[in-house]
Amino acid sequence: MELTAKQLAEVLHGTVDGDPEAKVSTFAKIEHGKPGQLCFYANPKYEQYVYSSRASVLLVNADFEPKAPVAPTLVRVENAYSALADLLKYMSELKKKYRRRRSLRSRIACSARLGKKVNVGDFVTIGKDCRIGGLHRHP
Repeated sequence: MELTAKQLAEVLHGTVDGDPEAKVSTFAKIEHGKPGQLCFYANPKYEQYVYSSRASVLLVNADFEPKAPVAPTLVRVENAYSALADLLKYMSELKKKYRRRRSLRSRIACSARLGKKVNVGDFVTIGKDCRIGGLHRHP
Protein backbone atom coordinates (compact mmCIF):
# COMPACT_ATOMS: atom_id res chain seq x y z
CA MET A 1 0.00 0.00 0.00
CA GLU A 2 1.33 3.40 -0.96
CA LEU A 3 0.91 6.52 1.18
CA THR A 4 2.00 10.12 0.64
CA ALA A 5 3.75 12.24 3.25
CA LYS A 6 0.56 14.31 3.50
CA GLN A 7 -1.52 11.20 4.24
CA LEU A 8 1.01 10.04 6.84
CA ALA A 9 0.88 13.43 8.54
CA GLU A 10 -2.93 13.34 8.62
CA VAL A 11 -3.00 9.83 10.12
CA LEU A 12 -0.30 10.66 12.68
CA HIS A 13 -1.49 14.22 13.47
CA GLY A 14 1.81 15.66 12.29
CA THR A 15 3.11 18.22 9.81
CA VAL A 16 5.09 17.91 6.58
CA ASP A 17 8.41 19.62 5.84
CA GLY A 18 9.18 19.05 2.17
CA ASP A 19 7.19 17.39 -0.60
CA PRO A 20 3.69 16.47 0.67
CA GLU A 21 3.30 14.15 -2.34
CA ALA A 22 6.43 12.08 -1.54
CA LYS A 23 5.28 8.45 -1.67
CA VAL A 24 6.27 5.47 0.44
CA SER A 25 5.22 1.84 0.29
CA THR A 26 7.67 0.12 2.66
CA PHE A 27 9.60 0.69 5.87
CA ALA A 28 13.37 0.58 6.38
CA LYS A 29 16.00 1.27 9.02
CA ILE A 30 17.27 4.82 8.73
CA GLU A 31 20.76 3.65 7.77
CA HIS A 32 19.37 1.67 4.80
CA GLY A 33 16.62 4.01 3.55
CA LYS A 34 15.98 4.16 -0.20
CA PRO A 35 13.47 5.99 -2.40
CA GLY A 36 9.92 4.77 -1.77
CA GLN A 37 10.70 3.89 1.84
CA LEU A 38 9.73 5.41 5.18
CA CYS A 39 12.31 5.62 7.97
CA PHE A 40 12.10 7.14 11.42
CA TYR A 41 14.55 9.04 13.59
CA ALA A 42 14.22 9.51 17.33
CA ASN A 43 17.49 8.32 18.89
CA PRO A 44 20.30 10.93 18.69
CA LYS A 45 22.94 8.23 18.11
CA TYR A 46 21.46 7.76 14.60
CA GLU A 47 21.48 11.45 13.63
CA GLN A 48 24.32 10.99 11.13
CA TYR A 49 21.98 8.87 8.98
CA VAL A 50 19.38 11.65 8.77
CA TYR A 51 21.74 13.55 6.47
CA SER A 52 22.74 10.60 4.28
CA SER A 53 19.39 8.79 4.06
CA ARG A 54 17.90 8.34 0.60
CA ALA A 55 14.46 7.44 2.02
CA SER A 56 11.51 9.35 0.57
CA VAL A 57 10.03 10.20 3.98
CA LEU A 58 11.54 10.45 7.43
CA LEU A 59 9.36 10.40 10.56
CA VAL A 60 10.88 12.70 13.21
CA ASN A 61 10.00 14.34 16.51
CA ALA A 62 8.41 17.78 16.10
CA ASP A 63 11.30 19.49 17.90
CA PHE A 64 14.03 18.01 15.66
CA GLU A 65 16.30 20.76 14.28
CA PRO A 66 18.58 19.53 11.45
CA LYS A 67 22.19 20.69 11.53
CA ALA A 68 22.62 20.18 7.76
CA PRO A 69 20.38 19.80 4.70
CA VAL A 70 18.07 16.77 4.76
CA ALA A 71 16.98 15.11 1.49
CA PRO A 72 13.91 13.13 2.67
CA THR A 73 10.60 14.83 3.29
CA LEU A 74 10.12 15.12 7.05
CA VAL A 75 6.88 14.21 8.78
CA ARG A 76 7.05 15.87 12.19
CA VAL A 77 5.09 14.28 15.04
CA GLU A 78 4.93 14.71 18.80
CA ASN A 79 6.73 11.40 19.48
CA ALA A 80 8.30 9.42 16.62
CA TYR A 81 8.37 6.14 18.58
CA SER A 82 4.66 6.17 19.41
CA ALA A 83 3.78 7.52 15.94
CA LEU A 84 5.56 4.56 14.35
CA ALA A 85 3.58 2.17 16.56
CA ASP A 86 0.36 3.99 15.62
CA LEU A 87 1.27 3.78 11.94
CA LEU A 88 1.95 0.05 12.11
CA LYS A 89 -1.43 -0.46 13.79
CA TYR A 90 -3.13 1.71 11.15
CA MET A 91 -1.48 -0.24 8.30
CA SER A 92 -2.52 -3.55 9.85
CA GLU A 93 -6.13 -2.36 10.12
CA LEU A 94 -6.08 -1.15 6.51
CA LYS A 95 -4.81 -4.51 5.29
CA LYS A 96 -7.58 -6.31 7.15
CA LYS A 97 -10.18 -3.91 5.78
CA TYR A 98 -9.14 -4.39 2.17
CA ARG A 99 -8.39 -8.11 2.31
CA ARG A 100 -11.07 -10.04 0.48
CA ARG A 101 -11.72 -13.74 0.49
CA ARG A 102 -13.38 -13.53 -2.89
CA SER A 103 -12.47 -11.34 -5.81
CA LEU A 104 -15.23 -9.22 -7.25
CA ARG A 105 -14.11 -10.56 -10.64
CA SER A 106 -14.82 -14.19 -9.77
CA ARG A 107 -17.97 -16.23 -10.30
CA ILE A 108 -19.06 -18.56 -7.52
CA ALA A 109 -22.22 -20.63 -7.64
CA CYS A 110 -24.62 -20.12 -4.73
CA SER A 111 -24.41 -23.79 -3.77
CA ALA A 112 -20.57 -23.85 -3.70
CA ARG A 113 -18.95 -24.07 -0.26
CA LEU A 114 -15.54 -22.63 0.58
CA GLY A 115 -13.35 -23.39 3.60
CA LYS A 116 -12.35 -20.66 6.05
CA LYS A 117 -8.89 -20.05 4.60
CA VAL A 118 -9.80 -20.24 0.90
CA ASN A 119 -9.20 -17.13 -1.22
CA VAL A 120 -10.66 -16.84 -4.71
CA GLY A 121 -8.75 -14.70 -7.20
CA ASP A 122 -9.76 -12.78 -10.30
CA PHE A 123 -11.53 -14.59 -13.14
CA VAL A 124 -11.99 -17.84 -11.19
CA THR A 125 -15.23 -19.75 -11.74
CA ILE A 126 -16.49 -22.21 -9.12
CA GLY A 127 -19.41 -24.30 -10.22
CA LYS A 128 -22.55 -25.62 -8.58
CA ASP A 129 -22.15 -27.87 -5.49
CA CYS A 130 -18.34 -27.54 -5.40
CA ARG A 131 -16.55 -27.78 -2.06
CA ILE A 132 -13.10 -26.30 -1.70
CA GLY A 133 -10.68 -26.45 1.23
CA GLY A 134 -11.11 -26.98 4.94
CA LEU A 135 -14.54 -28.62 4.84
CA HIS A 136 -13.71 -31.79 6.72
CA ARG A 137 -17.30 -32.86 7.15
CA HIS A 138 -18.83 -35.29 4.68
CA PRO A 139 -22.57 -35.24 3.92
